[in-house]
Amino acid sequence: MLNQLKQGFWQFSNFGYLTFAIQRRKMVKIFVVAFLHAWKRRRLAQFFYAFRQLHHAEFEVLHVKGRKGGASLKRGGISLGLRGYESSDLDVFFQIFGLKEYEPFCQWILFRLAPNQSILFVDAGANIGLATAYCASRIPGLHAMGIEPFQGNCELAQSHASYEGFFRAGLGSPSQRKFSLEMDGGSGGEWGIRTRASDQGEIPCITLKDIRKQAHEMSLDSGFRVLKMDIEGAEYDVIGSTESSELTWYHALLIELHGPENQRRGLIEMLVKMGFVGYPMGEYWAFQNVRQRMEYGVGVDTEDSGILKDVGGF
Repeated sequence: MLNQLKQGFWQFSNFGYLTFAIQRRKMVKIFVVAFLHAWKRRRLAQFFYAFRQLHHAEFEVLHVKGRKGGASLKRGGISLGLRGYESSDLDVFFQIFGLKEYEPFCQWILFRLAPNQSILFVDAGANIGLATAYCASRIPGLHAMGIEPFQGNCELAQSHASYEGFFRAGLGSPSQRKFSLEMDGGSGGEWGIRTRASDQGEIPCITLKDIRKQAHEMSLDSGFRVLKMDIEGAEYDVIGSTESSELTWYHALLIELHGPENQRRGLIEMLVKMGFVGYPMGEYWAFQNVRQRMEYGVGVDTEDSGILKDVGGF
């Protein structure tokens, strides 16, 4: 922990960002609150790197909310309202806009889009909508649909990003009807909420087939289609119990895999058999549907065919 602290402060002061923060008093409060949260979760090195990157993100701090460190931020057309340290909002913000977690994926998608081609981005596990907001700022013509089971997150997500359709629901298999919510204590706040199938649950289940139907009804299914899935371990039930045609409808998948390595390996191999090829991207795996590639394959290098030689490289 001490080494992380020394390394973090060296990075921070070496690039002049401590001065940057002091000159902006509102940012100091966010810094202190986020720092304490990172200290508690033993993620100081990542925190300092992310905070350093935020200098380039050019967010204007409009307001800091009370002693818990919530904040209102704005950059261009993006306006964010983040809750304080008792939630996971600052963590998510630093990860997406500081560490730019989705930037490699955005570049990967842009490389594969046909000129002026629209894109449907289905955000399953939308949290507070920051992933959609970031991707929409980087990919022109992006249309989004969101799925999130936690009510508090849903309200923020719809204020942070423009969704064509948003569902307070849990993504599940056709056999599931309702979910209850349970907190994953190790993930922190609303970032680690899991759904659990329960007949007494109050959260409705939505399937990939339902999403496809909704997209068709809203005329959003004619472009490049992407499914992002960060559903805290439920990805195994969803993918394992869904007809392959509902997955291969998408041109690309972005999935955060949870659980032990052998379980992750099994899911990757399942997707490879459906015609996807996988690429590790940070905490996620990106999958390209090679059977759809001929339709929207502008600029795809044939060497990037993605034959997965080693699916164990986590």
